[in-house]
Amino acid sequence: MRSKIIVLFIILFLSSSHPTIAHSLNNTLTQENIILGLFGTATMLIVGKILCTIYYEHFWRTTDMIDYCQKSFKTIHETMEEHKKMYEIEAQLSDWDLKERIYTTCLGAYPFITYHSAISDSLYTLNTHMHSLQRSLRRISSKQKYLASDIDNNDLLQTITQLHAQGTYLESPLKRTISMIAILKKRVALFHEYNEDYHNWSIQEEKTQENN
Repeated sequence: MRSKIIVLFIILFLSSSHPTIAHSLNNTLTQENIILGLFGTATMLIVGKILCTIYYEHFWRTTDMIDYCQKSFKTIHETMEEHKKMYEIEAQLSDWDLKERIYTTCLGAYPFITYHSAISDSLYTLNTHMHSLQRSLRRISSKQKYLASDIDNNDLLQTITQLHAQGTYLESPLKRTISMIAILKKRVALFHEYNEDYHNWSIQEEKTQENN
């Protein structure tokens, strides 16, 4: 609920602070208007980021942050293990065996493109979780410094410290899993069969566009 209020506040603040941007949209685009629009957009992003940072670091209740991070770390760990099991064996296969596995598991006209796309999706998911984890660790560190200044917060400080240790421990296997899948993706991209699939797919796409 608080985050929604913050977002609404940001929108109202920025819309009232930059009336010229809205007005410029009704005029013919000129170089000056484009520059003004880019400047206004950059300003909105910067101010929005500052306000969000202030909220999460100073107004977000510690108990709410602990609950959020515990659930987030659990989700990240489960997702990491899922993708690790999907590709751990395949990452250890020889090129020949890996190609055979791709032909067997990926049906359709372009099996190597299908497999490569699946790997890309996995990397995107895991990298998103990595950014979320590192952002949570930064917020936990800021909260640790804040709680350390008051002896009455000792219990919460211990919980936060343990949470930071859990997140730091999770970060290492997540990095290894991302690295393993990234290497596998590069291997597949070097296969002649992948380049052949991509070439044939490109030709088919060109024909489809011409017919449309």
